[in-house]
Amino acid sequence: MKVDNHKFFKIDVSEVITSDNSEFNNVTFDNCEIGLSNDIDNLPHFKNVKFNNCSFVFCTFGPAIFEKVEFNNIKFEDYGIFWSPLFNKIKLKGKFTSFRLNSNGFMLDNKPKIQDKLDNIRAKFYEKVDWALDISEAKFSSFDYNGIPGKLFIRDSDTQFLITKKDFHSLELLDNSFKDNFSYLMMYLEDFIESNAEDIVIPVPLATPKKFREPILEGLRELRRLGFAKKD
Repeated sequence: MKVDNHKFFKIDVSEVITSDNSEFNNVTFDNCEIGLSNDIDNLPHFKNVKFNNCSFVFCTFGPAIFEKVEFNNIKFEDYGIFWSPLFNKIKLKGKFTSFRLNSNGFMLDNKPKIQDKLDNIRAKFYEKVDWALDISEAKFSSFDYNGIPGKLFIRDSDTQFLITKKDFHSLELLDNSFKDNFSYLMMYLEDFIESNAEDIVIPVPLATPKKFREPILEGLRELRRLGFAKKD
């Protein structure tokens, strides 16, 4: 199935993805649900789908399983949030506006038993995945995530850096000069240290102006020089 130059409004996208090898080109999804389900035992499964030059306006993503799905040049009109997606061989290419991959399920803050079950499903899922997410050709305005092991990323090591708790376990490892010069990067590092995550991938936001992205790249290179970011 192939859809070009169309606008969907307030639909469940699973209703229009009727088969493998679906492709959406220059399509706008407005207030749509893409895998919105808290039926943890029966998560929606999207496979072999391509989204090219699409816009998502106030859409809700996940929890769902995404397998061999490509997102190319994607615009989120608001801040895009994927709620506990399970990724298997997902490719992001081109420019992306700001979005986040969240380990929590949609509106599960007050349902810890369901969230715990979802966490267990995710942990077992990623034990069987060769790689989860290829961001090596993506240019982000900003990218934030949790719940995906860093070793399951395919990345451009020149602009997308892997940091582990084994190598970097405390902010006290950094001097005041680093903290003052790289305040934006420090926000990511503070969140990482306070989290339960064992590692984090921090990409340089290549879709932002040079005056903004260059200090971030400089800070990440300094972390690598100090031995706190992996040398690939």
